[in-house]
Amino acid sequence: MPLMDILKQITDPIKKVLLKSPVHNLISQHATVISFTERQSGNDISITADFFRDEDLVYLLVDKQDNRLTNLISGAPVKIFLEGMKYHGWAEILPEKKDFVQVLAHNPKAQSILIENDDILSDHDNIQKENRIEKIADTYTLVKVKLSR
Repeated sequence: MPLMDILKQITDPIKKVLLKSPVHNLISQHATVISFTERQSGNDISITADFFRDEDLVYLLVDKQDNRLTNLISGAPVKIFLEGMKYHGWAEILPEKKDFVQVLAHNPKAQSILIENDDILSDHDNIQKENRIEKIADTYTLVKVKLSR
């Protein structure tokens, strides 16, 4: 198993606990935990992800290699922890690359989060913004969560 996978297995449980607590903002203002039920086993699954919010919509950026997201393909109820508070919502994957590009191209906050956390969108690249966003779409899956009122 690669070293990064081992480190993620060790740090993820700690990160999840801290992101669900009142000290959430000390860890990150752009990270969250999303929880949902696995369809086949019925087990609860929690995933950490970077997020950006647009009123009652929350968009999560999750590593494409995380195959637990298959549970959200046709949509599913979720719990999401934002700033130490739990919300309920409906999550679905935005599978089309064009949807991913459109959401990110029109959201400067999302772009700034990605610039902070990833070299893919660094301003040092001499490629157009849409091409940089397409590179991100090759790395991340975009999950849209509609928060319940």
